[in-house]
Amino acid sequence: MKFIHLADLHLDQPFEGLGKLPARLLAELVEQHEKMIKQVVQQAITENVDFILIVGDTFHHSVVTIQTQQLLINAMNRLNRHQIPVVMSFGNHDYYLPDNYWFEFPENVVLLKEQEVTTHCITTKQQEKVAISGFSYEERWINESKVSQFPTRDSQAVYHIGMYHGQQGKSQSTQQYAPFTLGEMKAKGYDYWALGHIHQPMVISEDPLMIYPGSPLGHTKKEANSAGFLMIETGSEGWHYQWYPLNQVSWDVMTVELSQLTTTKELLQQLASSLKEGAASPMVQLTSITLLGMNTELEQSLEMELRNGGLLRYLQSELGDSQELVWPFEIKRQLDEERVELPLGVTRELISQLSRRYLNEESFNGLMGDLYRQADLSRLVELDEELRQDLVVEAEELLVRELGGGKDDH
Repeated sequence: MKFIHLADLHLDQPFEGLGKLPARLLAELVEQHEKMIKQVVQQAITENVDFILIVGDTFHHSVVTIQTQQLLINAMNRLNRHQIPVVMSFGNHDYYLPDNYWFEFPENVVLLKEQEVTTHCITTKQQEKVAISGFSYEERWINESKVSQFPTRDSQAVYHIGMYHGQQGKSQSTQQYAPFTLGEMKAKGYDYWALGHIHQPMVISEDPLMIYPGSPLGHTKKEANSAGFLMIETGSEGWHYQWYPLNQVSWDVMTVELSQLTTTKELLQQLASSLKEGAASPMVQLTSITLLGMNTELEQSLEMELRNGGLLRYLQSELGDSQELVWPFEIKRQLDEERVELPLGVTRELISQLSRRYLNEESFNGLMGDLYRQADLSRLVELDEELRQDLVVEAEELLVRELGGGKDDH
């Protein structure tokens, strides 16, 4: 048996935090979702897989544009012509609303439309019966584990697979995403658990295999290690898994040493040279630049241009006129804790303690209330626990820089 395990495609999600992109790069990024889908479909046909599992958040929103729906339906139709079944569930982002779909899914696609767990059987090319159990979100949150609703292993099936879009652990931070534990899943006796929701590729159990394939295409700098899609194969020698990279967009971190530079002209030359070295790749490279070390002769000039964003805008304008597929989206100096002098009575621990009060969703939403009331912006802001934590950490670092005299501002 051989199948592809996908999750968290987030079609229609923009690539975030990049600033004003030149037209050529914007067009290239717009095409990435279509390229990703085509690569997965072609690999499925080439490898002659038995089926494909798509475990939630195929779309970034529950309301999906007609163009994105058409893209997916066209891909499913091509798989149908090659007699490759697809089992697809819906997650917390694209929770299932039947009236939102313009097209009928082709006959090879089994949609898990209900929040109740259901089981479907597929026969492989080797005439093996595979039982596949799973559920979909019908609303934004599921506040309890769904594992108890899964049947025990089908004794008549050669293999039994569970599809589960949710988060491991039962804490306040996981409570809204169908929280589960390894123990309760293992008790079902399944051969494989196809997971979704976590965007980082992750194997959480080897026996039986329980795997998050991760988002195949990184939309933010947090998804820099997106690994592509997951191919699973089993036979007489057991289970094997392999990630197939898509090699389309990379989120890179470039470090530039400044200690030997003495003039602003040398600084610009060094930055331009470093960016051009990375431009040889055929992938779109979205680059975060970290500046290390500092010659005191450059300190004042650099600090001003980092603070007002001038240096980043200059680098972007230079690349905007070129044909390179590299784009610097941020430039910052490494925070040197030894150089930061906080006011008397203020410590990093105190700042951290105060900032983390806002990790609580109620407190965070209260702070962000004015933003949520802006209709155009509220549609763009879908803040889960992970993103709230990132924003709080970034705010904490900014506060340390400002209280410490701004010496490491960016």
